[in-house]
Amino acid sequence: MKKIQIVFLFFFLSSCGRDPLTKDTTPIYTLPSITSTLITTLPKNTHVDLSFQVDTWCRILYQDITGYTPCINLDLPEVVEGRLSGKTVIVDPGHGGRDNGAIVNGVREKDINRAVSEYLIEDLKAEGANVIVTRMGDEYWYLYDRPTLANLVVLVKTYLNTIDSAEKESIGNLIDSLEQILQEGATTVPYIYRKGDDMNEDLKMIFELTNRIDDTVFLSIHSNVTGESMVELEGLDIILSGNSLASMYPGYDLYNEEKRLLLGNLLGEEIPESVPIDLRRVYFGDYAVLREENLPSVLIELGYMDNEDDLALLTDPAIQKEYARGITNAVIRYFEESKEVE
Repeated sequence: MKKIQIVFLFFFLSSCGRDPLTKDTTPIYTLPSITSTLITTLPKNTHVDLSFQVDTWCRILYQDITGYTPCINLDLPEVVEGRLSGKTVIVDPGHGGRDNGAIVNGVREKDINRAVSEYLIEDLKAEGANVIVTRMGDEYWYLYDRPTLANLVVLVKTYLNTIDSAEKESIGNLIDSLEQILQEGATTVPYIYRKGDDMNEDLKMIFELTNRIDDTVFLSIHSNVTGESMVELEGLDIILSGNSLASMYPGYDLYNEEKRLLLGNLLGEEIPESVPIDLRRVYFGDYAVLREENLPSVLIELGYMDNEDDLALLTDPAIQKEYARGITNAVIRYFEESKEVE
């Protein structure tokens, strides 16, 4: 096998606008509402970690505090206008921290996923997208935290756009529940997921609320291995989860399969247009990161690390940029074409 030069790319928080300063005395609330409980007030020029922005509200982390503040309180970079203005893309670089993913000839999957994701974030922002990222560096993210973050974004979006007071209270309670899951760092499957004879009622509500959202997609970035020495596979795999899961998990039949399939097929077209790799298949599978949330979502297996040609592509920074470009082009096309499957 050819010698592969590995280039490690690091996520500088400043490059992603993740370390803003408070512009003035800044209140932090439990919910994205000035009528919710005030957690604390931060002084001017305090560095905070920006988790995500939804409309005019920002979720921030400061020391052991997680909460919400109006984004006007933070010194944020100017928003770029582009083809993805008004759209939100959640990027999930697979694995991280103590979870290396696959390792082939010393190359760690988590590093490939992270490098491609950094280029992808840059591309998406250049097109005007609001980009939300699960892991910003090499930290470990529990598997179920990833769909939990996606569900939290959905809840915040619907909370801010709900005028019915009873529904707003119910959504606020769900936000509190998901915040608890994320902040406690659960090491077992949280109660909201895959419990009981049917889909948990809270998760069912989240799935139904998700159907109101038409401006957000979820992309989980991975690299594949065959795991079998006698079989050599190559190419791009695009994985979806759909309503057939109800045969294993009762109640899991609320997905908008048309939108998921549209996004998956467009990725299968656009990535090979940018990268010299063939599409192997677009298929439905059982993956928690897709199963436990209802956004238009895909898991992208960029190529097979135990295939010499694929690995050369996956570790080439110039090709990593082209992967990002192909994914971005697919997302742009998705938002243009998804209106036809409303």
